Amino acid sequence: MPISTRIYLAIQLLALESGAVIEHSHVVWQLQLARWLGVVASLGAITNTLLALFARRIHRWVMRRRSGHAVVIGAGEAGTQLAKDLLLDGYRVTIIDSIEENLAIKTLVELGVDEIIGDASEQATLQAAAVGRAEYVVIVAGADVTNFEIMSAVQELCSKSDRSANPIKCYLHLVDDRLRQLAEKAFSDKQTLSFLQLTTFNRFANSARILLAKAPLDRVKIVTGDPRQVHLVIVDLGMLGESLLKAALAIGHYANNVPLAITVIDQSADEKENSLLIRIPEMHACGTIRFMRGTLEQKTVRAALQNILSDRNQLVTVAICRKNPQASLTGCMDLIPLLTNFNNTVFVNLADDQHEETLQRAFQSANSRVIPFGSSRESVSSGAVIRKHLDKLAEKIHIKYCEKRQSEGDSEQDYPAMRAWEILDGDLRDANRQQADYISVKLRAIGYQAVELKEDIKPEEFHPSRAEIEALAIAEHSRWCANRRLAGWRYGAARDNVARLHPNLVDWEKLDEETRDYDREPLRNLADMLAAVDYCIVKDEG
Repeated sequence: MPISTRIYLAIQLLALESGAVIEHSHVVWQLQLARWLGVVASLGAITNTLLALFARRIHRWVMRRRSGHAVVIGAGEAGTQLAKDLLLDGYRVTIIDSIEENLAIKTLVELGVDEIIGDASEQATLQAAAVGRAEYVVIVAGADVTNFEIMSAVQELCSKSDRSANPIKCYLHLVDDRLRQLAEKAFSDKQTLSFLQLTTFNRFANSARILLAKAPLDRVKIVTGDPRQVHLVIVDLGMLGESLLKAALAIGHYANNVPLAITVIDQSADEKENSLLIRIPEMHACGTIRFMRGTLEQKTVRAALQNILSDRNQLVTVAICRKNPQASLTGCMDLIPLLTNFNNTVFVNLADDQHEETLQRAFQSANSRVIPFGSSRESVSSGAVIRKHLDKLAEKIHIKYCEKRQSEGDSEQDYPAMRAWEILDGDLRDANRQQADYISVKLRAIGYQAVELKEDIKPEEFHPSRAEIEALAIAEHSRWCANRRLAGWRYGAARDNVARLHPNLVDWEKLDEETRDYDREPLRNLADMLAAVDYCIVKDEG
C-alpha cells in the first residue's frame, strides 16, 4: 500500500466518529487502540522510508565521528588479512581502497568491516574514514612510492587533530630500506611525534623473521668449540630471498664463533651482489657469503650443492625463494635427490598456496624436512605488523641499556640511542627487536628456551656460568656488529651518527672491558627481562 494512502487512512481513523455520535460520547477502548496503532504504524513507515533513503548518509556521518578504531589503507592481499585480524582483535575496522569492484571489499563488508572507496592520498577520503580519530592506521596500498604519498597525506590530516595525549599509531609498509630510513626521518620530527607515531614494516622481512623463529638455522645445540658451521643456501634472490639473507646475517651468530655461511644461487648473482653492496658496503663482514650464478637445473650448481650437503661439518638449510609458488615447488622436487639424512631441511616459498601438513606427509618418505613459508596469513597478520609482544620486550631491552648508560653519566645528547622508545630512530628500534629475537639463539646454545609463563610451568633457576656468559657475549658482539653493518654503518675511529661511523665495529679482542660488559649484561638480566613480558626460562628438552 502506498505511504500516502496509509497516512490518509490513519488520519481518517483518528477523526472517525463511529461509536461517538455526540461530542462527549464514550469511545470504546478497542477504537482508541486502533487509532494509536494507526499513528504508530504510519510514523514507522515514514521512518523506515527516510532511513532507506538516507541510511548511507547516516552511516557515513557516524563513520566520520568514530574514534579508537583501526583504518587499513589498501584492500589487497595484505590489507585484507590485516582487516580480518584487527576485526578479530576486537576493533571496529574501516578499509580504504580506490577500486569499487574489488571483490575482497565485499567479503570484508560481509564480515563487518566498513569501506570507503576513494583515493587515500586525498584529505576528503581520509576524513571520511575518521583517520584523525583512529587508534591504528596501517598503509599497505601498493608500491613504496604510493604508500609514502599516502603517509604524507595522513601526516597532514593528523596534524590538525589534538592527539598529544594519545598519538595515532601508524604502520607504513615499505620494502626499500633506504626509503624506510627517509620516511622515518621525514615523519619522526618532534612536532609529528606529538600526534603520530610511525613504525615501518616489510612483509618480506616479517616472513623471514617468522620462518627463522619457527625453524632456526641452528637446529642442533652449538656450543663453544663445536666445529660445525651453519650454512644457508638461498635459491633466487628476489625480495623474499634478500630479506631472508639479511635476517639470517642479523641473528646467525653462535657460541662457537664460526661465521654463518650463505650461498646465493641466482641467474643474476653478480648483479644482485653488486646491488646489495651499494646498500650494504660491509655485507661480507657479516658472514661468509658466496654468490653463484646459475639455477638448480645446471650440473655445476648441482655438483656444488651436493658437496655442501654432504659435508657433516655443515648444518645446511636450503631456501627456495622463487616468486612463483609452483616454480618453488618444482625446485624443491629437483633438490630432493641431493639431500642427505643429516642435511635435509628445505624452506619453500609457497606464498598463500600452503598445505603444510599435506606437504610434510608427501615428503616424509623422501627423507626430507620441507617447511613452507611466505604466507600473508603470517607475514601481514596483526601480530606480525603491530608486534605488541616483540616491541614490549625490545623496549625493555632498550630501557636496561639506557639505565646502564645513565649510571655511567651518559646522556642522549651524546648518545641518540638513549632517547625514549617513542622517539627512538627506527633502525635503533629495529636493533632492539633483533636483540630480542636473538634471545632464543643464546638460550639454545646453553640448553634452555623461553616459553610463555603459565600456571603449569615452573621456571628454571637461570645462572649461566662465567664461561657461557663470555662465549655468548662474544656472539652478541658479532650480532651487534652485523646489525650495525646491515644498517649501513662502518668502522670509524670517532663515532659519527651522520656518517654512520662507529669505533666499536671491531673484533672482540680489540674492545675495552667497559664496552665488553654491554654484551655480557643482557644475558645476566635475561630472566628479569623475560618475566616483564610474561615469559620464563625452562630447560630445552628438544
